[in-house]
Amino acid sequence: MTHLKQWSRGVGIGIVAILLLFTGLIIHEVGHGVTAQWLGGEFRRLYVFPGVEVWPDPGQPFEGDWGMRVGVAEIQWGEEWESWQEGLVLLMGSGSTLLVSCAALAGLWIFRPKHGLAYGFSVIALFYLDILFYTLMPTWFDLPHWIVFGGREPEPLIGAEMLGCPRKVFITLVLIVSILMTISLAGYWITQRRRVAESTG
Repeated sequence: MTHLKQWSRGVGIGIVAILLLFTGLIIHEVGHGVTAQWLGGEFRRLYVFPGVEVWPDPGQPFEGDWGMRVGVAEIQWGEEWESWQEGLVLLMGSGSTLLVSCAALAGLWIFRPKHGLAYGFSVIALFYLDILFYTLMPTWFDLPHWIVFGGREPEPLIGAEMLGCPRKVFITLVLIVSILMTISLAGYWITQRRRVAESTG
C-alpha cells in the first residue's frame, strides 16, 4: 500500500510538473507577443508543439514547416520599428519566464508554502533555465534550445545584442543570475529540511 501511495504521488508530481512546464512555454511565447503588442506591433497567433494553435482559434494547424520548434508567437512587426524594439521582443520570451521564475522563488522564501504547493513553486522557479539554455545551447554547443528540440538561434542573446548589450556581458549576466537562482533554490530546500528535522527531532 505504501508503494502504491508513493507511486501515485510520483505520478501526480510528474503530471503537475509537465503542466507547469507547458505553462512556462505559454509564458515564453506570450512574453514575445505582449511585448510586440505593447510596442505597437500585433500579436496574431500562438502555437505550441506539435504545431497546434491555442489562440485565438484553438486547434488550427500551423502553416508551414514546424520543424523542431516547441512554440511560436506569430507577430506582425511594426512598420517603422527600430532595432531595439525588435531586440526587446526577442529578449522578452525568455525574459518573461525569468521574471516569473524570480517571483516564484521570492514566493517560496516569503510564504514558505507546504507540500505540493512548495513543489509547484519550485518547478516554476526553475523557469530561469529557459534563458540559460536558450542562450548557451545554440551559442556554445550548436544545439537546439532544449538540447534535442527547440530553436537553434540564441534568441535572448540576439535580442540583447540588438539592445546594445555586448555578447560576453550578456552571457556572463545570464550565468551569474542562473548560479544565484540555483543557490537560492537549493538553500531554500536545505533550510526547509533542517526545520522539519528540528521540529520532529
